[in-house]
Amino acid sequence: MRNSTRSVAALLSLLTAAAPRVVAQQPTRAINLDDMVNSVSASVGDLTADGRWLVVRTSTVKDGFGSQGGTYHFGDITYRYDTPSDLWIIDTKTGDKRRVFPDRRTTAGGTWSPDGATLVLTTIVNNEVTPVLWDRANGKTKTIPVPAGFLLDGAPSWSEDGKRVSMTLHTEEWRRRSKAFFDSLVNGPIVVLDGKDPFLEWDELGRRRDLKALAVYDVATGKTAIALPEARYASAELSPDGALIRYTESLKPRTDYSGMSPGDMKVWLKAADGSGTARVVIPTTKGLTVAWAKDGKHYAYTKEKSVYVGSVDDATPKQTTGSNFIWAPEGLSYAYMNGDDKVVADATANRRRR
Repeated sequence: MRNSTRSVAALLSLLTAAAPRVVAQQPTRAINLDDMVNSVSASVGDLTADGRWLVVRTSTVKDGFGSQGGTYHFGDITYRYDTPSDLWIIDTKTGDKRRVFPDRRTTAGGTWSPDGATLVLTTIVNNEVTPVLWDRANGKTKTIPVPAGFLLDGAPSWSEDGKRVSMTLHTEEWRRRSKAFFDSLVNGPIVVLDGKDPFLEWDELGRRRDLKALAVYDVATGKTAIALPEARYASAELSPDGALIRYTESLKPRTDYSGMSPGDMKVWLKAADGSGTARVVIPTTKGLTVAWAKDGKHYAYTKEKSVYVGSVDDATPKQTTGSNFIWAPEGLSYAYMNGDDKVVADATANRRRR
């Protein structure tokens, strides 16, 4: 609660400083169009674990003017509109603020390292989205190298120990083919989509988002390596300790005309250092509600009237009667319902041995 109060106070301080000073007895006037398009809004970002340093991004209404994401480029998965903003770091203890960059520019993300010393975010360099590290102590930035032939997709994320940064990538060829696919749908001849292929064209275009690679940046060496080669992954992420990569494969066989569900998934695990081969942990999520513990190595799912709890090292998960499973926010403790009025609290065997 104290951290939230500090964040709100710091944000109010920033907005107050950015707002024009109102002189006593100044005549009132009606709000005009300039007032509306120049109005400033603020979005609160990440807060360091100690509650001291807050990321805040401010922008005006007119900063978004010109985007064609909802018109001519609607459905274009390669389209990017660069919206400028001001990126601030707020000291929640004193209310002081400082800029991350000296000028207004396009930025995204903004996540603190576990020790709160470094911010990872993206900005535009040479017309490409580029991951950078910003040092809070000296205010300097360092570019994270992206392997040749690849493009960053989304925001980078820290490992739990702060030693690695993982990134989702697409290839330059992916962008070229995806753009050509979109152009063929909006600029080509008008046709009837008869559904002869497993996926309708617009659905197939959207599925191209799953064609991706996963890269890991080592903070100590300053090098980036491809941890997962380009393939079709519904999701891919690094475990908190950086040892494993968990990714999912969509089992959806064709366009679902009854809804927009992503479909059932197959869950895979692979060593992040490339050793060994990938293996299936959960063959299908059909009928399951899967939850992962914070360590990324223990999981549980509910099916019908049973709860299954296991780890990536187990051959099979342990089954017990129950429902409504939930992991504790930290550690390996968990709870679930057994019947309508009985709550069972337990922990994994690893937790109990400590």
